[in-house]
Amino acid sequence: MRAIAITIFACLLLSDCTAEQQAKLDDSKCQSYGTKPGELPYLQCRADLDAARNPTPAPAPVITSPAILDPHR
Repeated sequence: MRAIAITIFACLLLSDCTAEQQAKLDDSKCQSYGTKPGELPYLQCRADLDAARNPTPAPAPVITSPAILDPHR
């Protein structure tokens, strides 16, 4: 049980490091385009990088019931 807890804790720590490193890479990339933190183009750049990494899933199709045909028409 203790080994499982240590493994889970280590994975959580590693994932945080990865997210922090990714944030630094994104920051560097957006600033290399000449934008500065806090400016709208910088914020858009960061949002674009995040969206490319985590695409929004397509919405589920809406299924409607077929129209009931009136045989008397």
